[in-house]
Amino acid sequence: MQEAAETLPETVRGQTDAYAAALIERFENPNLHHRLDQIAMDGSQKLPIRILATLKDRGDKPSPGLQAALSAWVGFVRSQVAVGTPLNDPEAERLVAACAASDPVAELHKLIGA
Repeated sequence: MQEAAETLPETVRGQTDAYAAALIERFENPNLHHRLDQIAMDGSQKLPIRILATLKDRGDKPSPGLQAALSAWVGFVRSQVAVGTPLNDPEAERLVAACAASDPVAELHKLIGA
C-alpha cells in the first residue's frame, strides 16, 4: 500500500495511512467472508489497472510489494491450471494456454501487458 501511496498526488498522500489501517482492519475481520480466490478472479483485468499501472507510475523505484502481488497472481494461475481448477477470468482460455507455453511466466506477463 505504501508503494501505491507514493504515486498519489501530494494533496491526498496524508490520508493514505488511515485508509491503509482501515483496509487492514477490514481484512482482519473474521466475519468478512471474502475468499482469496474472489480477490484473484478477473486478475487479467485487475492487474493491469491496479498493479502494472502503479509500477509504471513508480518508474525505477524498487517495488517489492507490487512485484510480489504480480508473482502471487502468476503462481495462483499456474497452480489452478496445474490441478485443473477452472479460472474465473474472461481470459481463462488464454491463461490456460499461457501456462502450457515453454515459458509460462513470460507468457502470463505478456498476456496482461507486464
